[in-house]
Amino acid sequence: MKRINVLVLILIIMAGMLYSSPQSQTQTKSPEQLETEDQEDQEKVIVTYEFEKAAIYREETKLITETDWRCLYYLRPRMTRDLYITGAVHMDWKTKLGTDDRVFLNKGTAQGINDGDFYMILGEGRRVRNGVSRKRLGTVYRRKGLVEITCAYEDNAVGTLRNICHPVNIGDHVIPYVPKEEVIAKKLEYKYCKPPRDSFEGYVAYMNWYEEIERTEAGTDYYVTVDMGMDVLSIGDWLVFYKKYGNDLPPIIIGTGIVIHTESTNSTVKIVDNSIIIEVGTKAVLIPEEAKPITPPKEIVEKEKLPIIEALKDEVETIEGRKVLEINILYDINETTITNFYKEKLEIIREFISARPSHEVILRGYCCSIGGLEYNLRLSQKRVENVKKYLMNTFGIKQDVIETYHYGEKEALFDNTTEEQRRKNRRVNIQVIEKK
Repeated sequence: MKRINVLVLILIIMAGMLYSSPQSQTQTKSPEQLETEDQEDQEKVIVTYEFEKAAIYREETKLITETDWRCLYYLRPRMTRDLYITGAVHMDWKTKLGTDDRVFLNKGTAQGINDGDFYMILGEGRRVRNGVSRKRLGTVYRRKGLVEITCAYEDNAVGTLRNICHPVNIGDHVIPYVPKEEVIAKKLEYKYCKPPRDSFEGYVAYMNWYEEIERTEAGTDYYVTVDMGMDVLSIGDWLVFYKKYGNDLPPIIIGTGIVIHTESTNSTVKIVDNSIIIEVGTKAVLIPEEAKPITPPKEIVEKEKLPIIEALKDEVETIEGRKVLEINILYDINETTITNFYKEKLEIIREFISARPSHEVILRGYCCSIGGLEYNLRLSQKRVENVKKYLMNTFGIKQDVIETYHYGEKEALFDNTTEEQRRKNRRVNIQVIEKK
């Protein structure tokens, strides 16, 4: 009997331990502990994005570049040929022309063409149809770069090609050039899981082309055509791309884009972000006015990584007992000038060589795969020579301690399958090496 009573007592004690209320346990915690837990819970709260809070705007970044303005494509009714390129110097051995080549135009001072004027070069492609409805969309026109009038005669003129981003051909249109500023604004990051409602909606009707090759898919920094025109869209508007994988399945957000050109029936959009490849037929929805910029929640706020531009390391390291300063200068397509951004970065060279009077400099120039082999080789050489002159004039580095190499598109560090990788390949690598 005593054994039974002891066993019952043990069971009662164990049951009391197992079923003691959580409330009684929390009451034993100090006020400081409770306050700490409350703060932690608040930080873990995931923001529920209402419609008007669907759009998160990051720090300001360069959304539409000067290269975009010079190199985009668009669809429009076919143009009547007026001012155009009639020939070029050395055209007997060259069918496609690039930066610094000289060309002839069919009009001169009698038609208002004057020395020093700049014009846009426009390549005419083929007529295309809507990839979904199969209706005619228009003729493809590609901006290729600029021509500077260097010698105007009465009925014709000579010009020099500048900032060329696509090969120029005899017969290309020449139209007035209106400079546009780069668009530096807050970058949209669409955080809502559903497409905007009660807004204008269309779809990707055509993919951009390059050298007459039509694309079937697009990603970040590519251009696409949507079937909404200037009556709906304006330059700088944001679009959200989404896909449906079945009639019974919900839509999936796959990317965002910004409008960079509008025509009467269609618009050209630059893809800013995408998680899945964008294709013809992908839905596009205009971000409405109600989606105002808001301050991102704590867990989203972080310093935005510079996209591609600063993806290469600049640092001082020690090799075989010698200090080596390494800097990379990156370029837009066909560009050879050093931007102010990189001139500021190069100031570190002044401090480095002041502490090491005995030094040597190695410059290596590279290009991406856009353009011909010979053209890219000359382009990489010009980039290197410009950097060499800058180092000599700015920092007093003597010519006999500078070694230069240029490789064109050979020996690329990155593949050229995307614009992100091509951007990294358009560079001059600088090494300032301490002598023993």
